Amino acid sequence: MVYFSSNVYYNYIRLAEGSIWTYPTLINEGLKILIYCGDTDLIVPFNGNQLWIKNLKLKIEEPWRSWRADNDFNNVAGYLVKNKGLTFCNIKGTGHMAPGWKKKECFYMFNKFLKDEDF
Repeated sequence: MVYFSSNVYYNYIRLAEGSIWTYPTLINEGLKILIYCGDTDLIVPFNGNQLWIKNLKLKIEEPWRSWRADNDFNNVAGYLVKNKGLTFCNIKGTGHMAPGWKKKECFYMFNKFLKDEDF
C-alpha cells in the first residue's frame, strides 16, 4: 500500500519546463553544478537528462568522454561532458540510486568535483 499526503498531492503543480529555468541563473551567479545519474535507470533515464542539459545550449568545454575511478584504467566508471558551469556525468551499470550501488565510483566523482579536479 502506498501512503501519500493528499494535501501535497492535490496542490503539487506540474510544469512542463520543470526546474530547467533555474540553471542559467545559477550558472551566471558562478555556481558549479554537477548533474549525475546512472545509465541503467528506467525511471530517470540518462538520455532525458542529457537532452534537457543540451537544451540549455551551454558552451561545451570538454566533450563527452569516459572516466575511471581511482585510476582503475581497466574499467570505465561512466561518461561525462563538461559544459560552462555544469558537468553532466553518468555512472555505468547503475540506476538512480547510484551512490548506494556504486560507492567507490560516486565517492571518487563527488570528491574530484568538489576539489575542482579532473576525473
